[in-house]
Amino acid sequence: MASLFRTNTLLLLCLASSAFSACTTKARRQAWHTLSNTEKLEYINAELCLMQKPTKLGLPGCKTRFDELQAVHQLQAYSTHFVVCERSHPWQRQVLQL
Repeated sequence: MASLFRTNTLLLLCLASSAFSACTTKARRQAWHTLSNTEKLEYINAELCLMQKPTKLGLPGCKTRFDELQAVHQLQAYSTHFVVCERSHPWQRQVLQL
C-alpha cells in the first residue's frame, strides 16, 4: 500500500511539474454560483473533453483521462481525507490545479 501511495504521488508530481511549467497565470478558485453561464459551459465542455481523451497513467480500469482523475482521487482518499484538515487542504488545492 505504501509503495502504491509513493508511485501515485510521483505520478502526480510529474503531471504537476509539466502543468506548472506551462502555466504563466496564477489560477484562482471560484464558487460555481459566481461563474457566468459561459464559464459554466466551458467547465462542462472541459469535463466532457476529459471523458473523450485516452488514458496517460495506465491505471487499472481506467478508459479515459476523466476516469484517471477519479481513480487518483480514490487511491489517495484515505491518506488525504482522514488526516488533520490543515494537511489535506493543500493537497486538494494541488490536485485542483492539475
